[in-house]
Amino acid sequence: MLRFFLKKVSSEFSIEYKRENYPSIEFAQHVETKFVEGDLKPITDSMMFKLYDRTRSMLEPEQVDRSLGDVFIGVDWGDGSKTIPWVMQMQKDGVLVLLKAEMIQTSDVDKQYEIVTGYIDDYSPKQVVVDAGGGTYQVQKLESRYTSKVRRNSYTVRPESPLPTKQEEKKLRKENRYTIDRTFSIDRITNGKMVIPAADPSKVDWIVEKFCNIEAEITKLKSTGQTYRRYSHGTGSPDDALHSCNYAEIAADISRGGEMWWFSC
Repeated sequence: MLRFFLKKVSSEFSIEYKRENYPSIEFAQHVETKFVEGDLKPITDSMMFKLYDRTRSMLEPEQVDRSLGDVFIGVDWGDGSKTIPWVMQMQKDGVLVLLKAEMIQTSDVDKQYEIVTGYIDDYSPKQVVVDAGGGTYQVQKLESRYTSKVRRNSYTVRPESPLPTKQEEKKLRKENRYTIDRTFSIDRITNGKMVIPAADPSKVDWIVEKFCNIEAEITKLKSTGQTYRRYSHGTGSPDDALHSCNYAEIAADISRGGEMWWFSC
């Protein structure tokens, strides 16, 4: 059975604090930067199928029960030829429930912008996070329309300090940006509690492949020579749905003032 607890994580905390408060795997991977054996394929088909709830269906905006928790949206621009919005509800019991996800094939940037504004206006999320790197034109228009309700995220490669410090966060907030170590942020999804509505599996099976298209590679920090695990496009296939989900979870983090949900099994 999964259980969870809430900790406020800051890179300013001591190693001793992290040793006492981080789940053991996270401490090994992100503080000691050790490789956890058997973790070369961080997300598998079987892991994803366990998240399926075959009694649930995706929900249209008018079907969402707002009393269960806040709604968040993440958006990845894919390879420039598609848009993937991910609408998620952070329920009060800590469960992340996918409400709606869609892969929309279009390279028209104005159409991509219209699609995302439609999702934001219809689902009225508390916070939205979008990929900063794949859709500069769309991002600028979204920020102009929604101001700080839409923030752009860019990944860092900083496993020794994966989250922004308090000082960095102040600067990022002024710039309407956020940064986080890519591997660290994805690990929080694999260690968490998430529900994928699968009453109609044909509407969600495409998600599984995209989540499983990452692999872990073992590399070294240039600064210290320490070995650490970094996620990459191991198969060369798109993993854009994974990132849109990740951005939605980052949106939830931002709305809580930078607090992070840690899960352990």
